[in-house]
Amino acid sequence: MNLRAFLRVASLGTLAAAAAAVGMTQPSVSELVKRFRIHLTTVSSHPKRANKFLAQASIRREVAQRDRPSP
Repeated sequence: MNLRAFLRVASLGTLAAAAAAVGMTQPSVSELVKRFRIHLTTVSSHPKRANKFLAQASIRREVAQRDRPSP
């Protein structure tokens, strides 16, 4: 759920829209985004970890898009 909320913020552009899409409150989504930013900052200082994390995020995003129901 955490990654899904983070990706929704990225794709929808607002915390409120992402929160509604994943069934969470806006403050909860805001806190998740804050935690991801901290994590990405930490990971980015370690290039090997950053590459692994970004590859995993890309795969998860592709799976989420594939599993998204058609309108």
